[in-house]
Amino acid sequence: MLRTLLLALHSALAAESLVHFKHSILIDQYDLEGVEQFKVTKICDYGCHVWGSIPPGTEESAKNIHIDDDFFFNLAEIATMYEPSTLGKKPMYIDSADTIIIYNFNPNQTTTPLIIYVVSTRASDLNSMEIYDAHNFNRNVFPAKQITIMSPAPFTVTSPKDEKSGNSAVMRTTGFDDVEDSNKDGCFQLMTVGDSKTWPGFSVEVSSPLLSLAFDYKKYPDAFLHIATSMGITGQLNLATPGFVTSPGYIGCSSGDVFRSSLYSTKVAATITSTGNRHVYLNGDIHTDAAHPVDIIDLKTNNDYPMSGGPSSQSQELFTTGVAVNWNGAETSNSFALRYSSVVV
Repeated sequence: MLRTLLLALHSALAAESLVHFKHSILIDQYDLEGVEQFKVTKICDYGCHVWGSIPPGTEESAKNIHIDDDFFFNLAEIATMYEPSTLGKKPMYIDSADTIIIYNFNPNQTTTPLIIYVVSTRASDLNSMEIYDAHNFNRNVFPAKQITIMSPAPFTVTSPKDEKSGNSAVMRTTGFDDVEDSNKDGCFQLMTVGDSKTWPGFSVEVSSPLLSLAFDYKKYPDAFLHIATSMGITGQLNLATPGFVTSPGYIGCSSGDVFRSSLYSTKVAATITSTGNRHVYLNGDIHTDAAHPVDIIDLKTNNDYPMSGGPSSQSQELFTTGVAVNWNGAETSNSFALRYSSVVV
C-alpha cells in the first residue's frame, strides 16, 4: 500500500515537470523514473504523433518503456523508425484517445536518457516538417522546410557557407510547431541566419532536447543546403559569427519549463572569442534567481556583467575581443539563453 502511494505521489510530481507547449509535450527520463505507469491526458484527444529519441547504447532500457494504444510499441522501436532515404524520423500514430499510458517495465523502474515527443494533430505544420536524430543527421535539404533535431545529449549543428544558394532561417529550441515567430507559446528566438542571395552558414552548440529551424522555402524555393550534426559541444565559440549559449535543457517559452537529462551538466562555461576588437551585442532570455546569475565576463577588461531575475529580456553591449559566459544552476529549475552578434570596430 505504501509503495503504491509513493508511486502515485512520484507520478503526480513528475507530471508537473513535463515540458508543455500548446499542442505538444516533451517527456524526459525523470518523468518515468520510479514510475510504473505514466498517464498522458488530453494531448491525444484528436489523435497525436509520438516521436522518440534515445542515445546509442541505451536500447535495452528503452525496450522496457512501452506506449500503450490498445497494443504496445516500445520506445526503442519508436526511436529507430526512419525513412530509409533520408533517415528522417517516423512517428507512432495514435488515433483519438483521452489518455495514453506509458509503462516502465525496467527493474525498479530505472530509466536512461530519452525524449518522448507527443504532438497533437491540432499542431500546425505537420505536413511541412522533417524530424531527425542528432546522432545520425547529415542531409542536403531541398527545398528547405521546417526541421527539428532531437537528442537528450548535447550536440552541434553546422551548415557550410554556400555562395550559390540563398535562404533565411530562424532557430528556436522548440518543436516545429513553435519555431515560427508567430508561435503561440511565447518562445524566444535564438538566432536568424541569412536572407540574401548567398547562404552564410552557421555552427551552433545545443544543450536542449530540440532545435528547430524554419527556412523561407517560399522565398527561396530552389535552396539546396547541407546541414549536419555531431555529438557533443566544446564551449569554444566564434564571436565573429552570430550564435547563442543556453543553460542545459533550455526551452525558452513563456512557461519557463526546462527539460532534464542525466547527460546534461549543471554548469555552463563558454568562451566566445575573436581575433580583433568587436562591438558585441548580447541579448538574454533570463529565468534565474539572484543566487544563480549568468556571469558575462569581458575578457579584455575582466569586468563582470551579471544577469539575473526575470523572466525578462536583458541586454548588454561591449567593445572587446572576447566574452566568457559562466553559470552554475545546480539543483534549480532556472534557465537562460544568451544570443550574441558583433561587428568589427
